[in-house]
Amino acid sequence: MEIGIIIIWLLFGIATAIVAKNKHRSGCGGFLLGMMFGPIGLIIALVMSTDHARGGEIAIKKGNMKKCPSCAELIKFAAAKCRYCGENLVAKEDTVPASRPLKTKEVYDDSRDKVCDHCGEINDLDDIVCNNCRHEF
Repeated sequence: MEIGIIIIWLLFGIATAIVAKNKHRSGCGGFLLGMMFGPIGLIIALVMSTDHARGGEIAIKKGNMKKCPSCAELIKFAAAKCRYCGENLVAKEDTVPASRPLKTKEVYDDSRDKVCDHCGEINDLDDIVCNNCRHEF
């Protein structure tokens, strides 16, 4: 009987941790909340708000989103135009933005890095796409 109660409280802890993690909150904190308060902790986790700022940081790290250079709002990585301010985000093929001067192999020669021919970004040797423009090597 006592083992069954412990298992139920563990399940509340696990369920609360999963809900908290899906809302970009601490999974460990959610587990402790569920273990301490059981069903009440799970209800608290279900009604708490999602941490959108942390979700945006995760999306940027994964490469799904980027910040608009003009208004700093989060937009999809492949967006050609910002949906908030209307800024054109696609540079012409022939031009390189002034803030990122083109670095060629003649100027920058390091065997551990490679330079993107498209935008001039310096990437690690084992990268298969550019970290800046997602151009394939």
